[in-house]
Amino acid sequence: MTAQSLTGDASPAQPKRSAHTRLLPLGLILLLTTVVYVPTLRSYYCGYDDFSEAHRAADDLANPGRMFTTSHFNTAKYRPLNRVLTAFGYYLGNGSPVVFRIRNLAGHLVVVAAIYGIALALAESQPAALAGALLFALHPLANQSVVGSTWTNTAAYAMMFASFYFFIGSLERTSGRTGRLMLALLLALAALFTYEATLVLFVLMVLYAGGRAFFGKRPWPGPIYILLCGGGILLICTSFFIARSLFAAGTTEVSSARMIFANLAVYIGALLIPVDTLLANSLFDF
Repeated sequence: MTAQSLTGDASPAQPKRSAHTRLLPLGLILLLTTVVYVPTLRSYYCGYDDFSEAHRAADDLANPGRMFTTSHFNTAKYRPLNRVLTAFGYYLGNGSPVVFRIRNLAGHLVVVAAIYGIALALAESQPAALAGALLFALHPLANQSVVGSTWTNTAAYAMMFASFYFFIGSLERTSGRTGRLMLALLLALAALFTYEATLVLFVLMVLYAGGRAFFGKRPWPGPIYILLCGGGILLICTSFFIARSLFAAGTTEVSSARMIFANLAVYIGALLIPVDTLLANSLFDF
């Protein structure tokens, strides 16, 4: 399957696949993922962070303005929408973790679907896209941000990956281009104010646009698109760092190059481990 078939602009040499052909396998992956994670919805809070976040949510509901004018646990981190999501979940569930868990599972499913769409555009292969979506959906390392009830990482990355998906669509499709770009930027804004690590989204956008231009895949949109995209990204980043400088406590220490590369090696190595070592310890006393 080509990127054109994803966007609806099939080439003359290759007929466009039906939506049923493209979406049914993805639907089966999402269903399988849901079945795997449904048992966790009955679990109680499971860690120190869960209790800390839940306790703060009760305070935030009593004084909502604090969510936007104070930092994340009095650190240099500024995550106001993180606190909004947590307070809203705490309110809906009346303190029960089930709402958080449903939110996290929904976010995980959105990421899986977005990975499928992005991989379909990049790899131009439905089997490869399905394999990538399935691997992420059930990979042991992906479970932590789903089952850690109050964590909003999954919600933030759902916004980030959905944003990247719509950004690709805004480049590759001529119909509704501006609308897709605006939706991508709005999701990027929400993601950044939820979890600052999603700042990497803008790097992905630049890399994709640069690679697209280098390989001459398709003609570039006009100058208005470039102005809207560049101006939108600049506005989002500026507003975030201004707000962070006003309300976050202290400054973030920059790690040494040695520490950065060591952590990078650890994370990449962890991705290559075929089993969840914590689960193996629980099940088999490893």
